[in-house]
Amino acid sequence: MLLLGALLAGCGNDPKAANEANFTAAIDAGLGDPGSSSVCLANVPTFPGQLSDQYAYGGAMPDSSRYDAFVRAGLAEERTVIGTQAATFFAPARHFHIKEYRLTAAGRSALTTQKNAFLGDVQGFCYASYRVGKIINFTEPEDLMGMRVTQVRWVPKVVTVADWATSDRATSALPDIKENLQTITTQEKTTALALTNTGWEIAR
Repeated sequence: MLLLGALLAGCGNDPKAANEANFTAAIDAGLGDPGSSSVCLANVPTFPGQLSDQYAYGGAMPDSSRYDAFVRAGLAEERTVIGTQAATFFAPARHFHIKEYRLTAAGRSALTTQKNAFLGDVQGFCYASYRVGKIINFTEPEDLMGMRVTQVRWVPKVVTVADWATSDRATSALPDIKENLQTITTQEKTTALALTNTGWEIAR
């Protein structure tokens, strides 16, 4: 009986076995790549940036709501300066307003840089990461193009959240912070895994 128990335990630890534990470990290892498991804010304006009413119809300032949200969150600051448009033969000189937006110390600390295959370094605000929360199911492993592969369906769990993204000020000004975290934990993902000589890994 002791020998049988040892054999069963050994089988359970086989990294090549097709089971949830090995698939979870393989996906989590792949998610360790920088940026591959990040939860980030979308539609982030450019910093430093500026808005001007120089060419606006009726002198109206362009929509500043995207910048204003980051100002309210304490990640950016705003200042208004006056610009001058030189006089021409057809029009006198005129003044216009320029709103300038720069990151605060907190904003610079929260700013992240991710590698993008097409765009190079991309700056933004990523504030959380996730790992495998639950394996829903997986296909029976099969041979495909010389590899033993399986498709794994799973849902994530959030494992880390940046301190700045937990403050009432930030979550009130940027409601996407909470909405993204709620969405990521209910969003099913499918990952292809391939069997190697050392075990399962994400298929490349």
